Order: sequence, then C-alpha cells, then structure tokens
Amino acid sequence: AQCTPAAQHLGGDDACWKRVAKLDRRYQSKAYPQSPAPSNQKPQPKPVAAPITADTAAELQDAAKILETLACDQINIHELLPADLAQPLERAAADLNIGIVGLLAPLLSASASLIGGSTISPKLSWTEQPTIWSAVVAASGQGKSPGQRAILGPLTKLDEIAGQQYDQDLLQYQRDKAEWERLAKAHKKESDEELPPPPEPPNYRHYLMREATIETLLAEHCKNSGSRGILFLKEELAGLVLGMNQYKSSGNDRQTWLDLADGSSIKRATKAGVNRRVNSNICVFGGIQPKVLDKMADSEDSDGLWARFLWFTLPYRPAQWNESGGSLEGLLLNLYQTLAKFAPQNYTLEPEAKELFVTYWTEQRNRALNCPSGIANAYSKSPRHVLAVALNLYLLAAATTPKLGTPQPEIPLWCISAAIKVVSHSLSQICRRNADTAVELTPQQRKLIELSIDWQPVTGGWVKARDVVTRIRIGGRLSTDEAKALFREMVEAGLGEIQEGQRGAIQWRYHAGTVTVPQSGGSADPSASVESCVDK
Repeated sequence: AQCTPAAQHLGGDDACWKRVAKLDRRYQSKAYPQSPAPSNQKPQPKPVAAPITADTAAELQDAAKILETLACDQINIHELLPADLAQPLERAAADLNIGIVGLLAPLLSASASLIGGSTISPKLSWTEQPTIWSAVVAASGQGKSPGQRAILGPLTKLDEIAGQQYDQDLLQYQRDKAEWERLAKAHKKESDEELPPPPEPPNYRHYLMREATIETLLAEHCKNSGSRGILFLKEELAGLVLGMNQYKSSGNDRQTWLDLADGSSIKRATKAGVNRRVNSNICVFGGIQPKVLDKMADSEDSDGLWARFLWFTLPYRPAQWNESGGSLEGLLLNLYQTLAKFAPQNYTLEPEAKELFVTYWTEQRNRALNCPSGIANAYSKSPRHVLAVALNLYLLAAATTPKLGTPQPEIPLWCISAAIKVVSHSLSQICRRNADTAVELTPQQRKLIELSIDWQPVTGGWVKARDVVTRIRIGGRLSTDEAKALFREMVEAGLGEIQEGQRGAIQWRYHAGTVTVPQSGGSADPSASVESCVDK
C-alpha cells in the first residue's frame, strides 16, 4: 500500500500493475483495486482420513496386513531355476546389491526372444507364443542398469558377432553378385548356356534392438522369419509408450504393439512391400521409475497395454560397497547359444500340470469379474503369462543341463507351479499400485505403509514428515503439519508407532518389528498346490 503513490507518480498504468502483481503476490487490494484481494487466512489442512472408530481401526489393520503381504512378496530364484543357474544369479545379485528380480526380469525377456518359434498349447484350440514383456520398477540410482547390463551384455555380444558375420556375408554377396552380372552379360551372347539364379542378399540376424520405429522393427523381424525373435530394449519404458504414433497425426502403432505382445501374426503393407510373418516374437524389456509409472499408467488400463507386462519392483537396499563382481558373461553366452539351437516345436502340458493350470485359469477369470478394469485386465492376461513363463523356465532348465538331451514335448508340473509364482508376484505389484485390497485405506495411508515397508532395510522402516512431503503426492502435496497429523491418525488406528525428536521432529514406522522379508534359498517344489502358489 505504501508504494502506491510512488508508482502512480512514475506514471504507472494498468499494464504496469499487472506486472507488479506477478512479481509480488502479496500486494493489497487497495494497491491494485481491480484485482481481487487474496485471503490472509491460512489454508485449512486437508482431511487425510475419516475419524477413527474401533470398527474402523480393525478394518484398517486388516487392510494393512493385506498390503504388507503384497509389499513383502518376494521371489525365490531356487524355486524357478536349477542350482547351476540360480546360484550364479544369486551371487551376481549380491555383488550388484540389487534384488534378484533385477536379473530375472531381463533374463525372461532375453530367453523368450531366443526360443521364438516354439509354442505351448494347454489344449488343441489354444496355442501361445513364448513372448514376454517385462519391466523393472525402481527409482533412479537404485540398480536397474547394472542388472540389465549383467544379463543383456552377453546378448549384445551375440548381436555383435552376428554383425561381424553379416559384414563377411555381405562382402561375399557383393563378389557373387559381380560374378553373376558378368555371367548375365555373357549369357546375352551365348544364349545356349543356362543362367544361374542371382545370389540372395544376406540378412542381419538381430538379437537385440534399442532404437527403431515400429516399421523398421517389423521389417527386420520379418526378414529373419526363419530365425528366432528380437529383444527390443528400452531403458526407459516411458519413451516406448510416449513414442507410439509419434511420427504421424493418426495411426495404429499402439494397437500394433498390443498385437505383438500376444505374438500375433504380422502382415503390414509399406512402400517397400509387405512385411509378413506367421508368428511374431518381439520381446520387450525396460525400466521405469515409480513416479513416472504412477503418472502414465491409467488405472483403468482401457486397452490392456500395462497388463501385458510382467512387473518386478526392485526392493530398497542400503548402499554397500562390494569389491567382488563375478561376471555372468561366459555362463549366459553359452546358455543363450544353447537356447538358440533348440529346434522349434509345440509343447503341451503333462496331465498334472494341466490340472493345476486349469484350476489357476478358472480362479483368475472369476477374480477378473469382481475388480476394477485395470486389475481385471491383469487377471485376464495372467494365464497367458503363466504359459509363456513356464515354457521359458522349462527351456532355461534344459539349456542349463544339456546332458539331459533334447527337451521332452510335455511341460512338467514344477514349471507351471514356478510360473504361477512369478506371475503372482507380478500381480501383487499391480494390486499394490492399484490399491486392490477391497478395504478403506486412503491413498495417503497406503503410500505411507508402502514407504515404511520398502525402507525397512535402509531406515528400519522409519519415515520422517519431510519424506511424506516430498514423496507422497496422491491427493495433493501434504504440508509438514498434515504429515504429522497423518502419523498420529495411523497410530490411533493401531497402524504403527511414533518417535518424537527435538524441536517438534517426528517420525513414524509401520508395525515395528512385524515386517519380515522372506530369505532366498531352498529348491523347487514340483508338487506345489494351487493354494501355495496362487493365493496371497
């Protein structure tokens, strides 16, 4: 108000006042009468949860237990793979200081791209491709890239070897073509001689591609119709999703990707001709940060794009320097080469394996009828994922122990059981992100519990008010006072404990001493029941 006369004296006009208003939002209404004066009252804290009653507290505690089960769900690599492969992977995960899922996710997509051509049929009218799309969810710097390099480095080596072979074949093709052209000229003069057919140009056997449009990817895949699949590596999956239809105002790239996830046939007309392939096998692997996934993933998942991925969340690990770092390159290079040599064939299920799969299929289809669209899509796709994972686990085991000879045409029970565990783990991540607990936890309460569980290896599960301010954005950013109020409401509901510090500092953790993370170890159990590997 005091600067008003000076501004008017300097010839301030209406436009000038608008600039002043932008620079100083605390100006008073009498300094600029045309603008409404903002209220000086402090904004009221946002309601975080309804008043806690005894019944409400019991419901919230039950809900938190379900959420804890989902958040602590871990994979035991020894239940999925033979010891000759499981133990090196476990050691590598320890050396890299990451969860085992950081290695399992890229391994499944890599193996699926190598065994393309083989299929699996639970019945005569149902055949599935081994195609797997997998994704690792982790914050920046949490270890996505080291795990990816450890598993896909050998596949990149195979791609480099294929490139060198292509260069040699191309030189030979150029020599053969020059010789054929010389014979063609001579044939015009001596028509009695039979002219041989022209030489065929060589094809580049792509094992892995990083950057390509959908047209280029399909063209290269169809050129190698006699070979296996291709792994499409996208270190940031957000780039893949945002890049759909980026070069055209309208198109069906997204629908094409959806078809590729299911291993559908390819027939696409281009200016250069028609790309055609009976069974596609373009596998995808990538990483994504939790906050980016929350922003991009539609909870309805109307077209089922996100349900086509297997999701693996890296657990939080305290920083730890490790001098050791055994390489997996030799082991995986031999493994990948063995997988690529397996003759394509159609696999079926052993009677016990089929019985388990049919039970699982029935339960998942029924679950899909009674849940939101996004999770219903994941449940509906899960039987297809089980078949693809089971085929990959079976051939990975066969490639690890080549002394067993050619894989038998029937998938055993333990493969279906192990595949169900892998897919159920992925489903638990989807349910966790979509709050599919059928309870009354608010989004803030759910995120707070997840944060405490995730941070237990690092902070003992303690979460500070400033952590809530910076990391929980669902429903709007909370202030420090609102975060403290959320802590007290959780304690009032019997969901944790508070520890107070100096100057009003406060921190909270979920059910101190009750959160446990299963340890790795043990061996595969071929006789696992539906209850032990499906129910969570």
